Amino acid sequence: MSSATSTSVFSATAFNPSLTDGRATIELALDADSCSFAPPTVSSSSFTKVRLPFNGIKLERGGANNRVIFLSHPSYPAWRIAVSDPAFVKALSALNSEALKDNLKVANKIQQRGRVVTLSVVVVLAGILYGLYLMKDPAVRVLADTLPLSWEQQAGEKLFALHRASGKIVDDAKVKESLQRFIDPLVVELKKTGYDPKVFIEKSEELNAFALPGGYVVLNSEVLQRADSPEEVLGVLAHEFAHVSERHVLRGLISTIGIYFGVSILIGDYAGSFAALGDALPHLINLSFSRDYEREADDIGVSFLQRANINPRGMVSFFKKIEEEEKKVAAISDIPASLSFLSTHPNTVERVAALEKKLLEIEAGKKEADYLALTTVFNELKAALEQVP
Repeated sequence: MSSATSTSVFSATAFNPSLTDGRATIELALDADSCSFAPPTVSSSSFTKVRLPFNGIKLERGGANNRVIFLSHPSYPAWRIAVSDPAFVKALSALNSEALKDNLKVANKIQQRGRVVTLSVVVVLAGILYGLYLMKDPAVRVLADTLPLSWEQQAGEKLFALHRASGKIVDDAKVKESLQRFIDPLVVELKKTGYDPKVFIEKSEELNAFALPGGYVVLNSEVLQRADSPEEVLGVLAHEFAHVSERHVLRGLISTIGIYFGVSILIGDYAGSFAALGDALPHLINLSFSRDYEREADDIGVSFLQRANINPRGMVSFFKKIEEEEKKVAAISDIPASLSFLSTHPNTVERVAALEKKLLEIEAGKKEADYLALTTVFNELKAALEQVP
């Protein structure tokens, strides 16, 4: 800590979805009635400060042993500041600010309570770690099930904000409108599970689609280009929607980030777990699901299509395209980027066979005319997408 007249400066971490990595190191200035900092997104020449007055400020304990102080203020809801310097709390207490008294009392009680139960927590965590080692998959599911849907949606929002920074997401209004009309019948079915899906198209030559926590789904434009029918595209989306509804993405997130993330969730340290999300994003985009997850997503995806009155045959025909691509690159050790769907959605031959068997039962007595006619809106979507640079 360094001092300049009545102002003290502390090193801190600022969290904001608009930042490149979702967070950045800042210098937090502390004076008699407020905290302030220069946002990393603002040039030093303009030096526009964010000022968090003590009146209305919220202090929370978090991190390992509640050593980190998290600051937020309703005037700047997008910003969340984390300070780990123990001298920061002492400096706040020394101010004798009436506006801070209640906040400091609550924060100090949390820390004292944490010290009292430290030994118990260590024992419990040791048991959890051992249990995770012995039964990783069941333990991951238990951890995922402890999370409220609202947290998962916040996690998805933060992760998607980081991904959007790549600049590939199509923001064209006409494309968005056409996409929404095209996927509406399928969206209705996922909403019944409690999720409100948000689907985006990304300009990319990779034959891929992926889901993020909370119902965020990204569909690469190459899928639309390769598809011969609207049912093929909706079959891909139904599969991704099933990953969402069964929380496969969240469980994959816990497994990817590791035990620290899972334990943070279990003990309610959501602030600490949010801090780890940015590092996990590249792994989630290229996440390989287990065979069980993929089979489950196929089965539930077909059910979504049935209930939406969309011909599920499209899912199978698109997977057959994937199967043909696999045959072409069977002798190649490194799958090129344009075929990334192959590495993230494995076991295509087995899955196609299982789906064919399932469809024989579904299609008994069912006619093509019984399903929704989607060709017109599908062509409108592709036409709108072609107009985007």
